[in-house]
Amino acid sequence: MKSLMIKVSALILLVFLLGSIAGCGKEETKNTDVYAGKTPLDIYDDSMFPTFEKGDTIYVSPVKDASELHAGDIITYWTVIDGERVLNTHRIVEIYDSGTYLAFATKGDNNDTEDSSTVYDFDIVGVYSRYNAKTGEDEGATIIKSSDKK
Repeated sequence: MKSLMIKVSALILLVFLLGSIAGCGKEETKNTDVYAGKTPLDIYDDSMFPTFEKGDTIYVSPVKDASELHAGDIITYWTVIDGERVLNTHRIVEIYDSGTYLAFATKGDNNDTEDSSTVYDFDIVGVYSRYNAKTGEDEGATIIKSSDKK
């Protein structure tokens, strides 16, 4: 009986430890997964070429204070493209301060014109921090859709 209790206790402890390890370093935020403070995202198209190519994985860091962003920074944000709410990653080209909130004009590096939609500070998921060139493998990152209109 004592042997059975020890085995059951060890099994419960093992299940608890495995569950704890599986959850380490991961949290949900705005429908994206965060690992070690960075969110991995797969690039969907070539609107940011040559900076990123379709299939690359980028990592963005959360933006705690949007006033610290500058023209030239690459941000990932929520927007609507073709009637669908999606994540988009483009470069900031201009920042507007209304006194109440910040608004950002953005543009894909491979696009001829600025994006037609304004990005507001509350739509921003993160700022670009690094990337992995496409590997041909699904790394489990969230796929982002960019506007490919030129």
